[in-house]
Order: sequence, then C-alpha cells, then structure tokens
Amino acid sequence: MAAAHSDIVQTGGRTFLEVVRFDRTPCLGRKGMVSLDAVSNEFVGHNKAWDEQAASLFKLHKINAQDYQTILSVFAFGKLIANEDMHNGNLSFFLGEDFSLNLAPVYDMLPMRFAPNTHGEVVERDIKPTQATLLTQDIWPIVSAWAKYYWLSVSVDVRVSDDFKSIAKAYLGEQ
Repeated sequence: MAAAHSDIVQTGGRTFLEVVRFDRTPCLGRKGMVSLDAVSNEFVGHNKAWDEQAASLFKLHKINAQDYQTILSVFAFGKLIANEDMHNGNLSFFLGEDFSLNLAPVYDMLPMRFAPNTHGEVVERDIKPTQATLLTQDIWPIVSAWAKYYWLSVSVDVRVSDDFKSIAKAYLGEQ
C-alpha cells in the first residue's frame, strides 16, 4: 500500500520520524486532498473508528472496495502497533476533479501510545493488548503478521533504546 516517504532523524538525544509531504506537485503546486474528518462530516455523520467510517463510506459508494480494504488493514495495523492517534485528521483522500475520493498514502502510523507527553518527557505506559473488531476479523491474521514483523524490526534496530526494545518484545509476545 502507498505510504508517505519518511526518514528517521536523531538529534539532541531524541529520535524523530520525518515525513515528506506527498500532496505536492513538481511545479510547487498541491494535489487536492481532504481528510477523513471532512469526508465523514459531509457524508457519514458519525465520528466512530476508521473501520466503521470506511464501512459507511463504502456503503454510500464514496470509496472503492480496494480503498475500503486498505483502510481496514491500516486501522488493524495501527491498533496492533499501539497507534492511539488514529484520529480523522490522520487519514486522507485525494480529491478528483469529479470530486471522487482515492485514499492518499498512509502517514502518521507509529506507536503513539509511547510518544513523549506535551512537555517532551517519556511517560511509562503499560502494554495494551488489542483485538480485532467485527470489521477487521477477516484480515486480522494477515495484519498481525505485518505487526509482528514491525515489532521484530524495532526490537533489533540499533537506533532503538533498550527500554523500547523491551516494549517491542512484549508486543511480540502479545501477537
């Protein structure tokens, strides 16, 4: 699936994920985009989790089957990697000239449960097990394999602290 290009930047004892904008055109223009927030406010009328909003949009023929399945997969993956920041501004669509919607590349997909607080300090948090939703049950085994690979990669990455490697290993045990 399409994802925003990103790089890991380390400075000042901290590690950051830098994401390259994907809504730019070569001549300093921008591609038309709308967030899930705007789309849901216009067509759905509820602010439930991504999987439920995607189901509503698919039922209304606002998104195609492939984008629907991708959103389910991205949502399930986010849950499995402890992304607790899957709000409606973190999923977007390219807006066609005919006002059609096509899922934009995935962005802001990381384990935000463990992000520093607003003061920049890392707060210790428990491992939070997760399970499939009714809409993600069928894809859960496949996406769980992606999450295992993700956590395994984190657990052996030399740029990752020993404390966070322990978190990654704990999540490996949960899946």
